[in-house]
Amino acid sequence: MAINDQFKTLSLNAGPQLFLDDFFIDSMTGLTRTIYSPKRHPQPVLPNTRNHLSYQPFFTVQGPCSGKVLRLPGQGIDADRFRFWGGLRIKLPDQDEVSCDAGVRHCYAESADGLHWTLPGLGLVTLEGWDDNNLLPTRSIGGTGYPVSVIDNGPEHPDPDKRYMMITYKGITDKIGTWALYSADGLTWTSEAENPVVPYKWSFDNGPWSDGRQIYADGVTVYYDEPRKRYVMFHITVAQPESGYIGKSRTGPIRRTVSQLESEDFIHWTKPREILAPPTKADMTEFYSMTVVYRNGLYIAFPRILRDELPADLGGPVEGIGWTELAISRDGQQWQRLDGVFLDRDPQPYTWDHAMAWSIAPVYTDREMLFFYGGYNQGHKSGKRQIGLARSPRDRFMGLDTQKKTGTLVSRRFTTDCRHIKLNASAYGSIRLQLHDAQGNVFPGYTFDQCARIQGDSLVHSVKWKSTELPTQASREAIIMKLILDRASLYAINLEP
Repeated sequence: MAINDQFKTLSLNAGPQLFLDDFFIDSMTGLTRTIYSPKRHPQPVLPNTRNHLSYQPFFTVQGPCSGKVLRLPGQGIDADRFRFWGGLRIKLPDQDEVSCDAGVRHCYAESADGLHWTLPGLGLVTLEGWDDNNLLPTRSIGGTGYPVSVIDNGPEHPDPDKRYMMITYKGITDKIGTWALYSADGLTWTSEAENPVVPYKWSFDNGPWSDGRQIYADGVTVYYDEPRKRYVMFHITVAQPESGYIGKSRTGPIRRTVSQLESEDFIHWTKPREILAPPTKADMTEFYSMTVVYRNGLYIAFPRILRDELPADLGGPVEGIGWTELAISRDGQQWQRLDGVFLDRDPQPYTWDHAMAWSIAPVYTDREMLFFYGGYNQGHKSGKRQIGLARSPRDRFMGLDTQKKTGTLVSRRFTTDCRHIKLNASAYGSIRLQLHDAQGNVFPGYTFDQCARIQGDSLVHSVKWKSTELPTQASREAIIMKLILDRASLYAINLEP
């Protein structure tokens, strides 16, 4: 997909055009953007067990579709199951209380459907009284912190021993920071010789270990940016006093923001660059990193929001609350935080995710998006932490909804090699579509009156005139798409070969 400015003609590939921004839209009337939050499963899908005292919200889930068209860039699972890599705190058999250091571990789980999970006895870590544990042997080679972010390069990767790449956090030795680990099967791991690949103390101005101040924090996540052919890392950044923020976070630094780093080899990373921060110096919003999914030219991120100065219940203890929002980018570098909550904490008191709901990017199936998230029942750094699941129909992050009875949408000029149009939409009334050339003339046979009314709820409504194909001129010159929506919601326009 290529674009120079708003007056240029778009060149569109096959795939969905989503409406989280105005990239595809020239104008619209009578329509409003609405965030469509996924529907949560009522109970955690990975609850705490006798030994799993608290799951952390920094984890990776890959699904059986990861190796297909809808896969997250850089992930190529060829298995028929969901796979989970996560950080947690465990209760050691010989300890009555939770260990601050030795109890921080990484674990693995599998599922056939994303809802019911198995904790396999891996036999990779020896713990007295818990021989059948599902712990990963990463602690001895650098995985001593909670964050676990895994990329699967697929079975075609030229180095089989590095098919799986993990970014994690080491927080105990003098080599604190981000560590890179490698694996052939996602279970046994080796350490990168140059670890830590990103040190914990890093000045924005003077390079690694420059002045001893804490600039970089944990919360690391990573993905492979296929269009730009590089690895991208996000992490929590600690704002410094000279940043000018008013007030101090309840549980640590002045403010937590998000920074981005990039690498072509997973070892040598650019300096952190702040990409998300509070809109004003008095705003107490904090950011606990984010994850990303790429959809046909649009990067969609899921920032974890923290308000550490607020209680879960009015008049209750002030222990912090959190939720998940949306942010977008067209170039993978400049990010725009969108207004509104995408996945909120459960408002009902005493529920398992009443205080926090921090989601990762979705795992796609044929018809759904599965959002796995960390839920807290009490507050930030307090209470129980477990893993939940929320579900949404495919690509329904945001919709264009009719305000009253009808609304209209006019696309920008575009060219494409695709021949078919399908709509991801729900229409209580109907949707009709008309095609124009670049001069505004209607293509013969492609008028509103000749368009079969689209009705009902479907991910793949076929747009039909006398022909189901785009006019042959569309492959040679720009066209403009016009839609009339009658009591309807439009989530995506899909161009297909």
